Amino acid sequence: MSSEIVTALISSFGVLAAGIIVCVVLLLYAPEKIEKWASLLAKWLSKIRVFSSAAHRRYVKFDLQGRLNEFLKRKARQNPFFAVDRVRLEYVEPDIDRQAFLQKDAVLVRIRRHDPRDLNFVFATHLWVSTALLHTIKRYLAPTQRESLDLYVTSKILEEQKPHIRGYFLDHYLHNRVAENTKVRDYYSTYVHIDERGLFFAVYMQELEAIGSHVFGKPQSQAVAKEVKDMLEFLSRIADRELGEESDLEFNHKVSSFAIVIVGKKEKIEYSIEPYVTFIQNGLLPKGIVNIHLLGALQRKTLIDQISYRFTDQYDRVPGRIDKIRLRLASQNWREHTQYSVLLRKKNLPFMVRED
Repeated sequence: MSSEIVTALISSFGVLAAGIIVCVVLLLYAPEKIEKWASLLAKWLSKIRVFSSAAHRRYVKFDLQGRLNEFLKRKARQNPFFAVDRVRLEYVEPDIDRQAFLQKDAVLVRIRRHDPRDLNFVFATHLWVSTALLHTIKRYLAPTQRESLDLYVTSKILEEQKPHIRGYFLDHYLHNRVAENTKVRDYYSTYVHIDERGLFFAVYMQELEAIGSHVFGKPQSQAVAKEVKDMLEFLSRIADRELGEESDLEFNHKVSSFAIVIVGKKEKIEYSIEPYVTFIQNGLLPKGIVNIHLLGALQRKTLIDQISYRFTDQYDRVPGRIDKIRLRLASQNWREHTQYSVLLRKKNLPFMVRED
């Protein structure tokens, strides 16, 4: 909140009323700021002997919770696949398991009181990811698919943290799990592979989110898990393609149905977007393709947007995104590339999906 706004509030309502208004606004829109203030107050009270023990516990809780929520809120904005963007910490004794529960506005995370603060930061982040990330689709996935996805997304989220925090995650989670389970290791390696190529991991996450918007006949469906496995292998093959190489870019199955349209060939776009519009109209729509991912170099943004707006009667348009990717050239060298993408999602899809 800017100083000009605060000054205007004070002049209009007085110091006390303005303070109350500021606190209410922060509580609604930036509760992590309130948690930071609460931690500072508790830290000050902890220096007073009569309050020291209880205040110190409050300081540790609010300091970690505020730090986590500020961090997770920013990460959730970058990765819009989480049910909530907050955690609420609850400290437990060493003989009680660390757990997490999805609540209406936050994930309740139980962590152990006597663990180091940065270790609890790692535990809480992973528990938040495993609870809030794509929570509707996970019930239909194989356990190794769920676990590997949680590990990979947590590792991506913690990339910017200090080395010793990343070390906690490697020692307490990643190294043990990929060593113990070859399927978890294989899935994790594939995520690394397709993510290094840029948008293909984002396509995978968007398709998982789309699958999760449906209801299937039974939990942990083998059919859903099988299609998710096939979809990941499909994206891995595309990620290996060379620049300009022709390949099948359609994945039209019962649970997941999407196509990738790469807007880039000079001979197609030099004069008109119509070749792409015609291809989608005559080549994809009759097949019932549910999601269409339009990809291209950032300089093609205007053309991609024009193509996408031609189909807004049949598809909802998800706002475009810009990503840095790597392209493999015929010479086997790699080239850094800035890519723009738009997702089209078919309208009026059935909520319930029958399984044969």
